[in-house]
This record gives sequence, structure tokens and C-alpha cells, in this order.
Amino acid sequence: MERATVVVESRASALREVGDVVIAVAEGRLDPRTLMTMADLLTSEAALPGDRPTVVKTTGTGWEDLVIAVAAYQQAQARQGARAE
Repeated sequence: MERATVVVESRASALREVGDVVIAVAEGRLDPRTLMTMADLLTSEAALPGDRPTVVKTTGTGWEDLVIAVAAYQQAQARQGARAE
């Protein structure tokens, strides 16, 4: 997780409930300030860097995770298409 862009529903819930995030922060492998929220992504306030993996860590149910993942993927594809033009 230390070389990835980590996307979460909210920083507060991720730091409290997402084991992978909690452990990585405790071990000093993840700076909690670098967590990107889905709201930031979906409102275009942030962009996913293309030079490293993206990890989506959520606290929702499986179907909610899938909806968010599809939306994030579609936004990333739209950005790549805009860059190619």
C-alpha cells in the first residue's frame, strides 16, 4: 500500500475500520494525509496518478463497492480520453 494511491470513502472511517489502512498507518507505510476520498475523485477535485497502482478500500457492502469502483474507473477512462485528444 505504500506505493499505491489509496482511495477511501472517508478518511475517518478508513482510519477506524479498514484493517489494511489502519495497519499500514501504524507501521509507518502509509501517510493518512495521502488518502484520497471517493468524493474528491467523483467531484473532480482530485486526479488519480497514472504512475502507480490504485487501491480502493471501503467499509460498505460489496454492491456499494462495485458501484464506486465502476464510477472511479469510468472517470479515469474519461480523463485518459481527454488527454489523448
